[in-house]
Amino acid sequence: MRAGSWGTIVAISVGMILLIGSAGLGVAQPEPAAAPAEESQVDALFRDYSHDDTPGAVVAVIQNGKVVHQKAFGLANLEQGTPCAAQTKFRIISLTKAFTAMAIMILHERGKLDIDSAIGQYLPDYPKGDRITIRQLLTHTAGVQEPVLNEEMLEIVPKRNTPLAQRYITCRDEPLEFSPGERWSYSNAGYIVLGYLVEKVSGQSYDAFLRDNIFRPLGMSDTGCDRPDTILRHRAAGYARAGEAYKNAPYVDMSIFGPSGSIYSTIEDMALWDQAWYGEKLVKADLLRQAFTRAKLNSDTTADYGFGWVLATNRGLEEVRATGMVPGCRAQIVRIPAQKFSVIILSNCESLGVLDLAHKIVEIYLGRIMTRREPSAG
Repeated sequence: MRAGSWGTIVAISVGMILLIGSAGLGVAQPEPAAAPAEESQVDALFRDYSHDDTPGAVVAVIQNGKVVHQKAFGLANLEQGTPCAAQTKFRIISLTKAFTAMAIMILHERGKLDIDSAIGQYLPDYPKGDRITIRQLLTHTAGVQEPVLNEEMLEIVPKRNTPLAQRYITCRDEPLEFSPGERWSYSNAGYIVLGYLVEKVSGQSYDAFLRDNIFRPLGMSDTGCDRPDTILRHRAAGYARAGEAYKNAPYVDMSIFGPSGSIYSTIEDMALWDQAWYGEKLVKADLLRQAFTRAKLNSDTTADYGFGWVLATNRGLEEVRATGMVPGCRAQIVRIPAQKFSVIILSNCESLGVLDLAHKIVEIYLGRIMTRREPSAG
């Protein structure tokens, strides 16, 4: 992505978007008991964010459909002294992409679109629409990029409300970064186009389609699209480091990310979301498998990305994951499908290394079946 692009907005002005259990709503809750060794080890990882003067996080560990550990640490709002809790609503940032991908899969299964068709079939105003497939947009292999902005606009755009139709136009009119299918390059712009496609094909707004077809069917009553004018109970405030203390993170209107990063949720709702990928609650299993299949490039090689998910191997275990980063917030989900094991972390502190923490939690629970860690050089 070029310097000064919408992607650079995040890098320069607001930080780059990278790409939980529920009582009575489908994910079994842990029974009160003395904390086992695993829980104590997990809690120790968050010791520095467990005070009454620090931002914090919530974590959920899920195994075989049961939340085996869930806990909140630190404060959701430093000024009010409000602690993080199960009902705290966090920005999940790039974890949004998997929701957008699911919306596309739902429309595919209903015969409203075909993920292997060119987007021009559904968006005739897209100037390169005959060259790009929906699948390529889902897997970041389409070459779609974001517009170049001058320094003044880089300061303004992240702070103003930007309707999805406007964001679509700015992405639509940019030249391709590379020929579709030539290589992989992370693209928020591609998911902006996908979100707009959801609207055009479904006849609903992006927010309404997700509400009616994903959030409500799964019982995710505390999840939605972040809007600055909405009074949102239990909203977490975002913080950044200021030496040894903390400061309010720069303001970001999440409409700049839209279908690539604008969803908020709670740890309990995210546990429901995690479990939805194991069954056929939203789409059939064969389509779900495609979401976890590596993208095929023109060269007959593959990229380690599916539909909104990074596909990786960690010490011998195949994992799917997504990471979200924006000023004042971090979000992480790591799933080990073969073990039906997941770790979800939501945080209102941008200095929290959520991927590293999630991997440490995986090791606490599954270390006995993981391959040995390679010794460091020296």
